[in-house]
Formats: sequence, structure tokens, C-alpha cells
Amino acid sequence: MKIIFLFTTISLLSGLTLYAQNNAELTLLQKSHEFGLINEADGPVEHTFYFVNTGEDSLRVKGVRASCGCTTPAWSSDPVAPADTGFITARYNPTNRPGQFNKSLTITSNALRPLQVLTISGKVIPRPRTPAEDFPTKNGDLRSRYRAFYMGTITTRGPVSKEFTLYNDGEDTIYFQPNTVVPDHIQLAFMPDTLPPSTKGKVVITYDSQKKGRFGYQTDNVVFFTSEKEAPHKSYSVMATIQEYFPPMTKEELKQAPKIGVSSRLIDYGNLIEGDTATREITISNNGLSPLEIRDITSNCGCIKGKASQTRVMPGESVKADIQFMSEGRKGSQQKMVTVFSNDPKDSAKVITIKADVELRPVPPESVDQ
Repeated sequence: MKIIFLFTTISLLSGLTLYAQNNAELTLLQKSHEFGLINEADGPVEHTFYFVNTGEDSLRVKGVRASCGCTTPAWSSDPVAPADTGFITARYNPTNRPGQFNKSLTITSNALRPLQVLTISGKVIPRPRTPAEDFPTKNGDLRSRYRAFYMGTITTRGPVSKEFTLYNDGEDTIYFQPNTVVPDHIQLAFMPDTLPPSTKGKVVITYDSQKKGRFGYQTDNVVFFTSEKEAPHKSYSVMATIQEYFPPMTKEELKQAPKIGVSSRLIDYGNLIEGDTATREITISNNGLSPLEIRDITSNCGCIKGKASQTRVMPGESVKADIQFMSEGRKGSQQKMVTVFSNDPKDSAKVITIKADVELRPVPPESVDQ
């Protein structure tokens, strides 16, 4: 009985002590602040919130957590006596954050309400961007976003044109020369063909995927010339992902269409020695009701080549295709993709994953310097 009474007494005293320690109250004089319009170029802005300890005991702010790394809080580190005032400052950094913002700060304290939230909001007016920021790639006096022009995903329906912006960063007018070095399926046009200093123009690229005659991700090199005394020769890459175009088809037409099947969606070459070439065979079948045409077998790596024994597969038949992996210049775990393109309207691009582990070729003992 004495032990039980002693335990109960200690528990009651501990509870009274805990209650007494928490008899502080954090009363915010302001719970939110609207900065309005702020300029990114002017740098960080800040606002100070004030609070009063309306409780009977000392108040301590344990921490303030911002909802975003763009907001840095500061607060009263010393205990705040009853009826005294403390502060919490929110510093917002607008760098690279244009537009509207609404952030919160969560206050943790020893008050009766240990968690309270403040909010800040406003709108950031972006600073003017420099030509070097908008067009980081410099080729002589000509600037562009990239050293390559990506046409996106295009189909074999017909030629596609796309515009890309160029900027004259020099002190002299740039004249685009009529002569270009481009493949047959690409055409270049400049609008305008005369570009004064500190002005923008466009190069219009027309890409004919039917003339290209390939499928999947394709890269070509194009060259054009300008009037610049230095670096008049401009070389860029033109990239595109080509897919076959299928006109709208009825349900009955789709039932009669070819249907591709492959024997494996994963080819694992296992362990190879760097420099080795390994070949695996897959089966491509036609599970549809019309002849299947194998348009192309491409890879996202020049280290892989694919070739089918024949490109036309009749309904119910199949053909073999060799997938060759060349490990020259590669080491470690390899994971690539091979895509089989066909005239299957529902699954025209069949993707196969390629895996291999390439080890360095051992150095012969006699070639090691002693």
C-alpha cells in the first residue's frame, strides 16, 4: 500500500509540474503577410511578425520550420516573459521563382498551443533575362538554345517543319549564305536571311521522314554558312523520333491487320569481355490476318545492330532476326533498347531490353612492366 501511495503521489506531482511548465500562451499579432509585387532583381525580402506572451509563465520558441527552402526564418531565441513581446522573421528569396507564391512557417513552442502557423504570399516579377541565359549555346556570333535541333516525334505522313530561334550576339550584321550541306530529307530556311546585331531570327527546318527511310531515334548533321569573318561555318545536329503513320481504321480493318509478336522482350548477353561481339537470335511472328512488314530494327546505341532474315512475314508465319551486341569501348553493366518497327497498327514499335555485363580484357602477364 505504501509503494502504491508513493507512486501515485509522484505521478500527481509530475503532472502538476508539467502543467505548470506549459502555462504560457503565444498570441500572434499578425498571422499572415502579403508582400504584393516584388522584383526578382531586387533580391530577398523579409517581414517580421510579432507575438505576445499572454500566459502566466515564460515562453520559449523552440523552432520555426518553413515549407520551402526559399524561405529562411529567424526568431526570438531568449525566453519571453509574460506580457513581453517576441518576434519571428520570414525572409523570402525570389531568385528563379517567378510568379505567385504562398508559403507557410510552422512555429513550435512550449505554449499551451505548441504549434501555430504563419503565412507569407506575393507575386515575383521576373528579372529580364540576358541573351546568354535564353540562348546559352554560342557558335561564333550566333546563339541558340542548344547545339542540336530536336524535331520531336514525327510520322511518315509527310514533311514536317519546325522553327528554332537564333540570336545575333555580335556587333555586325549576320548574312546567311544560300549554300548549305544537308541530307536529302532535310531543308533549311532562314527568316530573315539578314540578322542585325542584338536581334532574333529563326531557322526553319523541314524534315521528310519518308525520304529518311528509317524509324526510331535518328540524328543527322547539317551545315550552313554565314558572313562572319570568324567561324562562318556552322555545324548542328538535327534529331527526330520517327514513327509510322496509320490512317484511322475501323474495327473490322483492325481485325484484319497484321499483329506482331516477338519471342522475347529481354535479351541478356550475360558476362562479356570488352571487345567481344555477341549475337542472339529472336523470332518475329505474325499473329494477324494480313502480311506483316518489318520496317526497321533500331537501337538507342550504336553498339547494337539488328537484322531480320526477311522483312515480309505472312499470317501465321515467323522469321528469325539476329541482334548483335558489340562491347568494344564499354565496361560494366549495360542496359540498352532495341525497337522492332512494323506495320502493326496497334503495336508498331515493339521494344526489347538488352542487358550485358562487360569486363575489361585481362592484360597478358608478359606486357606488364616489371
